[in-house]
Amino acid sequence: MYSYRVQEFEAHVTEAFGSITYPGDDSIGYDSTGYDPESAEIALDLRGKPWAELSKFDILRRKDSLAFLTPEAFMFYLPAYLVNCAKYPFEVDTATTSLRGSLTPPSSKALERTSAYFRSRTQSFSQEQCRVIVEYLELAAEIQRDDWATLGMESPEMPDIERALAWWRRRAEES
Repeated sequence: MYSYRVQEFEAHVTEAFGSITYPGDDSIGYDSTGYDPESAEIALDLRGKPWAELSKFDILRRKDSLAFLTPEAFMFYLPAYLVNCAKYPFEVDTATTSLRGSLTPPSSKALERTSAYFRSRTQSFSQEQCRVIVEYLELAAEIQRDDWATLGMESPEMPDIERALAWWRRRAEES
């Protein structure tokens, strides 16, 4: 259906994120104190791995890891999630939901701390990278609509994707 579009998207991701530098072994997990064993395990698992080498199996294994990454590691590993969630939306289980959640700004009811956390993870993206994120979110919405259509049903509303798209489109237009 959209395999050509996914191949084109993968090329856009590589172009936009290709020059991002590895955050360093000690800047992967947000908690380096040892109090959070999951954060430490994720940091150990990703240590030294280029984002382009992460497979759909790596993403499946670490489907909920984005929340545990530092802002620098989030930016570095996000392309792997974007590509694998676009190419294998059903094989990576809930990684697509985790990815969409990490790209969706908090609602207006969210606590200030949540908003600051989101801003810290998203403020360093370039316009080109923001455009690629918009492209992913549009593709994710299309995949969801197509999935429902194969069942002969209309897709439910997607407020999370719509909120994320509005936010990232504004970021992509900023100079």
